Amino acid sequence: MSEFDTCRTLYELISRHLLDEVRRTATPGQPARRVESSSPILLGLVYLVVVLLAGAAARARAALARPGADRLGNERLAHPFLTPETRAALDSAVVRGRLQRVEVSLETYYLLNRGYPAGLEDLVTDGLIRPDSLFDAAGQHLLYQPTKDGYRLGSGQVSSD
Repeated sequence: MSEFDTCRTLYELISRHLLDEVRRTATPGQPARRVESSSPILLGLVYLVVVLLAGAAARARAALARPGADRLGNERLAHPFLTPETRAALDSAVVRGRLQRVEVSLETYYLLNRGYPAGLEDLVTDGLIRPDSLFDAAGQHLLYQPTKDGYRLGSGQVSSD
């Protein structure tokens, strides 16, 4: 719509008494006072920034709960509501899950290469497993020994498979 059409439409609305003409006069020497209004877009952007910052803080806190965090003394910060018994059961479940994941990766590697790898890092190199799956709950490397009949895999002490 052009400027002329806009003015014509406004004139018609005013002449039909659908709009009232408003004139503001500023006192000499003072500029006209501006009406303050909160912009919903600006308010939405502020909320978005707050949510993003809260998410980043939560993600940083979750990074403390990763395997190496307990060695730095962040156990109470990362798991404040766990009793020692619950913590031990959780650590045991995490280790069992990681051992199972490594075993599946070892069998996949065996099927692809007709042999077991020399080390667990070969599984990561081939993209069969994520690097953080090679650690137990205390942050120690899982133990792996290839043998002529298969392999031995464990956490802490090597257990037979």
